[in-house]
Amino acid sequence: HPLFFRFALKDQDGVEKLCHSAMSEKSIVAGEELFNLGDTCHGMYIGFGGDLRYYYPRPRGEAVKHVSGSKLRQCYISEVALWAQWEHRGRLETVSTTAYFVFLCSQTFRSTVKRRVMLSVARAYARAYLTLMLRDCEGCGESATDFFDDAEAIEELAEVVEQMDAGSKRSGTMLDEVNRVLSRLMTSS
Repeated sequence: HPLFFRFALKDQDGVEKLCHSAMSEKSIVAGEELFNLGDTCHGMYIGFGGDLRYYYPRPRGEAVKHVSGSKLRQCYISEVALWAQWEHRGRLETVSTTAYFVFLCSQTFRSTVKRRVMLSVARAYARAYLTLMLRDCEGCGESATDFFDDAEAIEELAEVVEQMDAGSKRSGTMLDEVNRVLSRLMTSS
């Protein structure tokens, strides 16, 4: 994840602590569900292999998103749970093969980050991430899903937040720059 790369540059010990205390491996076999609509979400899933289908409600019926291969490795499923309370907005299941994930527990993530030097970066990124995620459903009558897979936007936000943190420890300045980037990203979509 682009943000964790930036965390590692700022606080290697903190990232090692996250890896050891907040992350675990998960796998589900073909036909199994990872989560269901309405389940409380306890963290983010990073896919490493498998063939998945995500079913989610839309105003005119259920929609299906198919994710596999390299696209799965670019998905941070339910990342929103790191930054806000979240209930799953759909059902995720494997299709034909076993799927493999790294799970990042949101509660352990939050308690680790809030005591580390990476807190200012996490706060600015969280605000920007949530704003971009919600932009996708604004005005179209749809609600956010467990998949926000705009990898380019996530990379750019992480980069801007890192640069601003390196240039100024004042959160107001960092948030002003994040707002500028958000405005540009939102008008270019």
